Amino acid sequence: MPLGQVLYESGRTLSHAYLPTTSIVSLLYVMENGASAEIAVVGNEGIVGVSLFMGGESTPSRAVVQSAGQGFRLKSKAMKDEFNRAGPVLHLLLRYTQSLITQMAQTAVCNRHHSLDQQLCR
Repeated sequence: MPLGQVLYESGRTLSHAYLPTTSIVSLLYVMENGASAEIAVVGNEGIVGVSLFMGGESTPSRAVVQSAGQGFRLKSKAMKDEFNRAGPVLHLLLRYTQSLITQMAQTAVCNRHHSLDQQLCR
């Protein structure tokens, strides 16, 4: 996963889910005027493409490799099929989704209430 690689674009159908192992991926919210803001960061703890198994085919965010490294890529059908088996993977992905939502909430609060220096430390 090379630095700067766009894994998916805002509003486009997601064809794959990504599991970074040594890379880091930024999730950026893209506004109508093209401006963007980072809403979350995904590393080896997570998965890029949560909307695939949460019922959406696309997302308003863009995923960009922030730190080059390795990762795994799964076809969207394989991800959805495994999630729909309702086994241990479903529970793991739901717990990760909760932690991602928490990270996004903390980012929003940090961006609103902390100085720029404090935000950069995040």
